[in-house]
Amino acid sequence: MYVGFNCFIVFNNKEVYGPFNPTQASPSDPSMPSAHAEVVASKYVMSIKSKEALKKSKLCLIHWIYNAEQDDWNIANGVPCYDCCKYLENLNYKSFIISDSNKELIEVKLDYLKENTKKSSGRLYGK
Repeated sequence: MYVGFNCFIVFNNKEVYGPFNPTQASPSDPSMPSAHAEVVASKYVMSIKSKEALKKSKLCLIHWIYNAEQDDWNIANGVPCYDCCKYLENLNYKSFIISDSNKELIEVKLDYLKENTKKSSGRLYGK
């Protein structure tokens, strides 16, 4: 099974940055991400806009799982990990669009993410 994540940052439903993907770890362990897509996206946008601007944006988190039997990618639950939820809360994001297990995109608030998040098995830098 292959897993993929994409993250987009949207301002005013017109200005879209992305897709952003997790960055890969060192060659000694390329199977684990060194930064999750949410961190990569936020750091990029903060390099061209202010941190304050992020709370006026929507963060879109899409999780994909490759189904070898169908030879196709399926949309899956895009709730970020616990560490990323804390990171996003510290950046004052207010609105999110995530993929869900029903293969739909839904708009949610931070409280929904915090109630449904889980610990990550990958590494995260940039707190």
